[in-house]
Amino acid sequence: MKIRQATAADIEAWVELRHALWPHHEPDELRPDADRILASPHEICLLAVGSGLSLIHISEPTRPP
Repeated sequence: MKIRQATAADIEAWVELRHALWPHHEPDELRPDADRILASPHEICLLAVGSGLSLIHISEPTRPP
């Protein structure tokens, strides 16, 4: 198993995985979150790729100035 940072090329598989975790949301509802996480300097998604696909979402707390 290899752990790596998610990229834009992973969006489809990532959204499918998120939909499997939260089936009450449509994939189109979950995609903006994935796009936001990819663009954020305070969040990261790590993918564990091997016989399947797993994810780890890490978010750095932000404090108001």
